[in-house]
Amino acid sequence: MAFGTNYSAAQDYSLIPQGEYECMIANAGVSETKSGARKVSIHLVIRNDVQQQCVNRYLFLDIWRKKEPNENDEQVEGFNFAQLMNVARAARIPDGTSFETLDQFLETLIGRCIRATVSHREWNGKVMESVDQLRGIQETRFPECRHKQKTAAQSPAYDTHTVPQRSAAPAAAPAPQNIGNLSDFEEILGSDGDIPF
Repeated sequence: MAFGTNYSAAQDYSLIPQGEYECMIANAGVSETKSGARKVSIHLVIRNDVQQQCVNRYLFLDIWRKKEPNENDEQVEGFNFAQLMNVARAARIPDGTSFETLDQFLETLIGRCIRATVSHREWNGKVMESVDQLRGIQETRFPECRHKQKTAAQSPAYDTHTVPQRSAAPAAAPAPQNIGNLSDFEEILGSDGDIPF
């Protein structure tokens, strides 16, 4: 198949400039590093319904499990309770809302809007953008969210699931998600039984 170059389709991976960005929480969950350290990973997408630079780019906020968790931290599997509550307040989850599990809390964050302050820091000899967990997470100035997720046609590198738009209403138990029929997929393994990429 023939094609022509189209530089407008190229993705920009340059450093996101320091400053404030209106964001939507695109994903939140617990993950583990190669060394076994656990963290809450919150993926923020810079909203495209607000006039600002770097729209549709992602920022990453990590909240680490504490080595010596206090009583409040134990409620959230040993992660920094105060930092999680900063995110909850910025996401406008009403004070006093109860959650059965950390996963239920994280699911409630998805689709909510916040304002993130980006700064630059050096790590392993590279300058990277960083979201300040203590002072860099605030309530959005634009609570009515009309952010449109990118689709596969716009960029195959982006997740194509639709992120639910949430209001500031009290949290409810998340609805089960239907992932569809997986029978259309076939398993592809290399000759050694491993994934070929």
